[in-house]
Amino acid sequence: MASKITITLDEDGNAKIDTLPPGVFCSSVAMPPEVTERDVISINVGDSYTIEINAASGLSGSLSAVPPVTLESWTATQVVFSVEASQLPVLQNIGMAMCKVGPDAVAYSVSILVNPATVSLALGIDETGMWVNQSQVPVGVYCDPVEKTITTWAGGGYSFAFSLPPGDLRIDSVEFDPPAAALPYLISGDEMTAWVFNNNTAEHSGSEVHVLFIPKSVSGAPLHLPPIDPTIINNPINQGGGNVCTEVAAPQYELVGALA
Repeated sequence: MASKITITLDEDGNAKIDTLPPGVFCSSVAMPPEVTERDVISINVGDSYTIEINAASGLSGSLSAVPPVTLESWTATQVVFSVEASQLPVLQNIGMAMCKVGPDAVAYSVSILVNPATVSLALGIDETGMWVNQSQVPVGVYCDPVEKTITTWAGGGYSFAFSLPPGDLRIDSVEFDPPAAALPYLISGDEMTAWVFNNNTAEHSGSEVHVLFIPKSVSGAPLHLPPIDPTIINNPINQGGGNVCTEVAAPQYELVGALA
């Protein structure tokens, strides 16, 4: 039997999302560069899902879905969508369920993310800052290389692979400010890459942590560099699937040197 996600809309398109199944998380955010707030539901546990949207004020009949979401059925006051995610994908799937509600046919849409076991992102770091291939940034993450920030606004198990370019620098250690036991890390054997694991899978009000990569020199030359210091920002998760956390998979070693 499919797990159920129930959304109730008022005539103005405001949504109330019922308690979510384990491993499913909801956020209402305005993802840059957009300014319009929207609901985002991220699925992180393999299952079949039914999305039931109820509107006592009526639906206009303008209903549509973007895969992996499928439109199944509808009445004057209810529309049912489905998401087949029995097997989590290798790459993130992004879909959408859309309808119009009330006498003024107010548009409502909810984005649906079906995440792999671990959502990976490769980043480059050196003493001058941070860089990223924006086309490879997963939905649910926003990177600002100028400000050196990585912001997550959707639930998921994220692994961020920070890689140094070829040269004399290596990653000696990683520190967090403030200390963050919830952000484990791993340094590769060649000390060129450090993975930071961000298991953003429980309801919370938001957090901000500075990640300090302490460099060292292969040649033994004295360094007069400050720590390399990107910041990880977790936006609030409004509702978190019964606070059931998904297990973060092992780091993806093939990312070592990916940005070299």
